[in-house]
Amino acid sequence: IILKTKNKKTISCDIVVNVSGPDSILENQDEIKFVTSLKRITKKFNERGFSTNKIFMLENGIYLPGTFSNNFNPGRETIIKAITKKLPIVLVKGGTTMGGQRAAASHTGSLASDSKIFEGMARQAGITRAPNIESAFEIAATFATQPLPSGPRVLVLTTAGGWGVVTADAISNSSELVLTPLPNDLKEEINKLLPPRWSKNNPIDLAGGETRDTIPELLSIASKHPEIDSIIQLGLGIQGNTANLVRTGKFYPDHGLERIVNFHERQERRYAEVSIKASLSSGKPILIASELATTQPNNPMVKTIRDSGQLCYASANRAVSALNHLVRYAIWRNQSN
Repeated sequence: IILKTKNKKTISCDIVVNVSGPDSILENQDEIKFVTSLKRITKKFNERGFSTNKIFMLENGIYLPGTFSNNFNPGRETIIKAITKKLPIVLVKGGTTMGGQRAAASHTGSLASDSKIFEGMARQAGITRAPNIESAFEIAATFATQPLPSGPRVLVLTTAGGWGVVTADAISNSSELVLTPLPNDLKEEINKLLPPRWSKNNPIDLAGGETRDTIPELLSIASKHPEIDSIIQLGLGIQGNTANLVRTGKFYPDHGLERIVNFHERQERRYAEVSIKASLSSGKPILIASELATTQPNNPMVKTIRDSGQLCYASANRAVSALNHLVRYAIWRNQSN
């Protein structure tokens, strides 16, 4: 996208998520003033049918004159803060290593600033820094599809213990998230749904004791609990994977296998739909992670999540990382307003 200013100057804009078309976003503007520019950006986004709640930008992204090309100064930081109080900004900065700084010096020396100083300024301004392009897209997708959590308390729901252990490690190593202890009243409700061998702790390991209704009921109860701020859900997609194996076997569709396949695929779609509904009704982020997002993108669960416009994370660690950024931004915005 090329942004045009009043004096006909063109400014390169690397990436603005979901924006396309020949028209510029910031026509006839040389300086961004929050009140006027935010209205203008919102109007342009709405005209294209896109959400105005999220902005994604790279180092030379959305044009804040001099902000990133010439580093911060207090006036420009104030402008950015005014925007990030309303619109999350996800940024990738190059030149964080000696090699990158040498490369930046040959392109534009102004990019080769002290990384720690830049990180501190970005955090003060409420900017979300991503380590690479892949992470930036994932973080932006999370901002675009998940509600902001009210706190750091995370519940992990898994159909297999190993995934829960890995996720618990990732949450414990994060900067913002808390693997919250299970409230006693929630534990009592779960006791009614699962066999005695379930983990009785967070992560909640179903221990293979679920019926076809257990996951939807458990998700509904957990998402409504006031001491749970967000949920990471693991282990979905297994039934869809089983259905795929049966479907491609030499005995399908005879011997009642077609009915079994249809049941497994129907359940996967149901699990995904229930997760989306629980997030919408509770106003809490519910992130689903499964390696099937990359190995079997047409898995019924993965496809249902994707078709809904949400992201199925390819690993629990990536879901934890995205949620950590979500919580950090929510905390910053609450403190800034």
